[in-house]
Amino acid sequence: MRAMWRDWIERVLDVSETPNSMRRAAWRVFWIALLARVITVVAVHDWTSPHDWEYGVVARSLLAGTGFSGSAWFVPFGPTAFMAPAYVYALYGCLALFHGAGYAALQFIQSVIGAASCVLLALIARRAFSAKASLCAGFVLALYPTHVYLTTSIHPIVLITATLLLCVWRSQAAVDAPTPRNAVLLGLALGAGALTDPAIFCYVPWAIAWPFLLPLKKWQRGRTEFVLISALVMVLVIAPWTYRNYSVFHRFIPVKSQFGFVLWVGNHPGAQGTQTVLRPDGTVGDTNEHLSQIDKVNLARLGEPEAYQFLGRAAVAYMAAHPRETAVLTAKKALYYWWFPTWLTCPQCSRGNVLTQFHHPDMAVWALALVLIALGMIVEAASIKRWIPLLAAPVCYTALYAVINVGSNSRYRIPVECLTLVFAGAALEYIYDCWIRPRRDVTPL
Repeated sequence: MRAMWRDWIERVLDVSETPNSMRRAAWRVFWIALLARVITVVAVHDWTSPHDWEYGVVARSLLAGTGFSGSAWFVPFGPTAFMAPAYVYALYGCLALFHGAGYAALQFIQSVIGAASCVLLALIARRAFSAKASLCAGFVLALYPTHVYLTTSIHPIVLITATLLLCVWRSQAAVDAPTPRNAVLLGLALGAGALTDPAIFCYVPWAIAWPFLLPLKKWQRGRTEFVLISALVMVLVIAPWTYRNYSVFHRFIPVKSQFGFVLWVGNHPGAQGTQTVLRPDGTVGDTNEHLSQIDKVNLARLGEPEAYQFLGRAAVAYMAAHPRETAVLTAKKALYYWWFPTWLTCPQCSRGNVLTQFHHPDMAVWALALVLIALGMIVEAASIKRWIPLLAAPVCYTALYAVINVGSNSRYRIPVECLTLVFAGAALEYIYDCWIRPRRDVTPL
């Protein structure tokens, strides 16, 4: 039985450095990832009335003919810019075309996008590691339980992950070949990422300014042109939505209006660094319970962008008046981004010990992934110059959420979590070379 499994692993991981071999390996990753996601979607079959968050509210408003409208935090129902448009319109399109089967159609589309993300991760890993390590990275994401299961969620996290991986891949390609074509493709990827989740803006400075960090011999000419083309294309992609927001709210809102709100969530008296707060009796409540200090009625009267700008100014004032507390909160949020303390939201964890949090499947999976990621960084330490740029996105996203807030689950981390699995691929290649291949090469006497 062990010999059979080793033979199967050898066949699956059979790849060389030739383009044809890599192409065949990429297709293996794609089909295995797609199969895993389709099976999960069918097994869960949450198609009739799944939880669709605020995205469903706006999509149904579009179906009803009332436009891109919804009831965001603290403001009444009306035109909104609280959500980015890409996923809302994807959900609207599925519901409009497939009616009762709209949720199922979207989940199967997400299965394809998730499978394509696995190929993107393999392509990203290939530019830093060996062909076999990149194939391992693709298979890790293909079978990564958290990413597979999220395919069944009516939430843009799968699309957000795909657009981030696409942006990182196009950044790598642009550095290798700084052509106008690659500048345009990078700008398109960044624009699509911004319309899916404007958190990608924190990565944009690195993505388009990377050429200025390279040796001058590689980019003797065209660096400024490349950056300008990428930035211009990105702006052109998001410009129609920005114009829509200005037409509706008469304010400059590039994509979403909620930055002031999320900044306040993470920075106000009593903030815990998450979307939850601790009540005096030790129980957990929602952060809007601290709005007793602010007139909720006046917030509703202000309207959506004005209300969130008011909250943003309140957050900035708090940060300026309490630098020590802000520094502690920032450090906590950076830590929570990578390892959220479930005892803040889970009664069972709050009553148990440090191991109790592993009854959450996503925490157990992430703990194992962290071990493999650390091992991959160690075994590839000699080639750190090749893979150190891959840490840019995790650093940028960590900085962003350390300033604003992190949620009570891992969805904000998932995109960079999937990106860091490139190092798990390197670790699995090391395990394969040290354990599976030597045992296979040993012939019995």
